[in-house]
Amino acid sequence: MRRLAALLFILLILLAGAAFWIRKTVTTPVEHDSADRIITIDQHSGTQAVIARLTDAGIVRHRLALAIYLRITGRASNLKAGDYKFASPISPLQAIEKVRRGEVFIERVTIPEGYNRFEIAETFAKSRPKRATLKATCSRTPTITTRRRRPKN
Repeated sequence: MRRLAALLFILLILLAGAAFWIRKTVTTPVEHDSADRIITIDQHSGTQAVIARLTDAGIVRHRLALAIYLRITGRASNLKAGDYKFASPISPLQAIEKVRRGEVFIERVTIPEGYNRFEIAETFAKSRPKRATLKATCSRTPTITTRRRRPKN
């Protein structure tokens, strides 16, 4: 009986230590080099894929701790796709909450009057070399057309 009590006590101490480590890991702000980068979360990405993306960006240091915390607290669902920017320092939990709320990065753009779609795409490609795919997307997009109403007979 005494051995069982000692074993349960040791198990309780280990669980408390693990809980403390997990909580400290997910709430401690992390300095990272991705503050000026846009991190894209793809549609239909699962929790593990989002955690992997944040780990690659340097925001999450211990994937397992964050995965366990999200699983236990039930916050692993409803992660929204989009382009995100994360300030530095930021805790892994703050980053996940930002993704859950869908606080995507929005870039405001002013298009000079009179530009056509090709000039717009060229301007984007010059100013944002990492987003050069926008040029191809913008060039393939048909121009805005209006429907003509048929005259009534």
